Amino acid sequence: MMKSYHYGFYRKFVSILRQNSLWLSLAFLIPYFQLFQGMCVADLGFSLSLYKYFFDKVEFMGTSNMTWLTNFVGACWYNLFSDKVIAFRLLFALFINACTFVGLFALKDIKLKYKVFGIFLCVLWLNKACLTWFYYDHLSSFLCLVSAFSLIQYFRSKQNLLIYLAGFFTGLAFFARPPIICSALMCLVFLFPPDDSFSLKNFSIQLFRYFSGIAVGIALCSVLIVLFHHEESLLRSFQAIENIKPGSSYIYSPDNLLLGFTYINSVALLSGIIFVALFCLWLRFGAIFSKTLLFPFTIFFFLFLSFNTPYWWYYFFPGILFLQFFEAIIKEKSSRYLSIISIILIVAPNFCSNPGQGTRNSIYGMWFAIPLLISHLFEKKIFLLKPLKVYRAQFLMGLILYSIWLFSYGVIDDEHFRSRMLSPLKDPKLQFTFTTPERAKLVDELIDRVNSLNDYPYAICFDRIPIVHYLTDKLPYLNSVWPNFQPIGVIENNLWLGKSRGLPLPMIVHSNFDTQRIWPEIEYPSNFQSQFGQLMFNFMKENKYKKIWENQMFAIFLPGGK
Repeated sequence: MMKSYHYGFYRKFVSILRQNSLWLSLAFLIPYFQLFQGMCVADLGFSLSLYKYFFDKVEFMGTSNMTWLTNFVGACWYNLFSDKVIAFRLLFALFINACTFVGLFALKDIKLKYKVFGIFLCVLWLNKACLTWFYYDHLSSFLCLVSAFSLIQYFRSKQNLLIYLAGFFTGLAFFARPPIICSALMCLVFLFPPDDSFSLKNFSIQLFRYFSGIAVGIALCSVLIVLFHHEESLLRSFQAIENIKPGSSYIYSPDNLLLGFTYINSVALLSGIIFVALFCLWLRFGAIFSKTLLFPFTIFFFLFLSFNTPYWWYYFFPGILFLQFFEAIIKEKSSRYLSIISIILIVAPNFCSNPGQGTRNSIYGMWFAIPLLISHLFEKKIFLLKPLKVYRAQFLMGLILYSIWLFSYGVIDDEHFRSRMLSPLKDPKLQFTFTTPERAKLVDELIDRVNSLNDYPYAICFDRIPIVHYLTDKLPYLNSVWPNFQPIGVIENNLWLGKSRGLPLPMIVHSNFDTQRIWPEIEYPSNFQSQFGQLMFNFMKENKYKKIWENQMFAIFLPGGK
């Protein structure tokens, strides 16, 4: 009787997964549910300020113009459509829709019963990134996805033009986010043709076509960069990284990024192995429970993992995907190319990303991986993930419930419940943007006070408040809207340049507490004790800065005690 009950529940669950029209509608609509809530004063202000300055004030972009193509697209949108934050959130939604379409179209000829549900789950899973405005991650992942789609289509149609196109979009992706160029490793698929017809001659020709396409994509962007007279800005951005000394504590130094990339992917793979090993034990341990208790208990187990540690989706989930595709590469010769492409799409976004974020950026490359994982769990005989296959329904339910729970929160650095984020902000650029009453009041007060200080055309805004530059006409004295995001040597040089050019001393806008996560309810210590903070402290002392205004979260200082 109990066995019949569980079999009936499982059949109903599977039938729900096959409701393609439902999942497709939700996949396209979900991004639009996130457009109106959340006020991030750091990353949001940083990226939108770059778009604001791109065409006529490129010197104020500092060393942040290496993502040139992203800045170009954002600047075009800023000038052609709107400077309102809501416009860039709409652009984000359109890019997610485009990725959804490309992902579905790429998998349309592959016999997968649950691919539409898989794409829906990928969109839902993307909510964990919480970047709900157009950003370089969105453009670079979209271009990589189109490149991967071109390669998949090549193996179906054998049209050589598709290899050139795959390379071309990879070349464009380099200027959307330079580290994503490692996605060029997708060329490894030419070693494993579906029909086992590998030859060194064909491989060499395919490589030549692919890298020719990359060269054309890079050349096209380079021509545009020269036409816009941005070559100096771009070189300055790359030189800033080149000048970082080996062994530097700066988190974005090349050696730290490379070590971090190796570390996080190794931990992800190890986490996947540990996870499967634990489930082997769970299969034996679960036998002491009745079937009735085991089902909800397993769902609770997944939710417990999700809520109590970021390692679940930073490491365990990518690790599970790694194991899935390693097995598929060995067993499924006809679709090796798809497994290789899926692995590279997962790994590439993590290259040179902040090591402290783990494999978070893998989220942007799971458009094939999640549908294929669901297919392997429900449709195929597997070995490495066999323990997980036993609890596949509970696994997916836990995943969905956790994602829905996260959906109830806001964006990055405004992680309040959406039910609390109902207060509008006053600034015209923030029309249709809502946050908590406390945060709205503090931001409105700050922007009003900054705008009232007309005698100060320049400002230094720290820590993590570049939104001030976007919402006001104050220019960045240090040639960067997020100055402590730069290497300390660049900051010292910009301070010297400001003095040598005779620029008027800037107002200094400082956040009393860190602007991450949930503020002002939780007061995280600000970064005044950092090397950059000490540099600013000395600069303020030298020029006799005094505090002239303050609220709970922000303070404004003016030189000479004015």
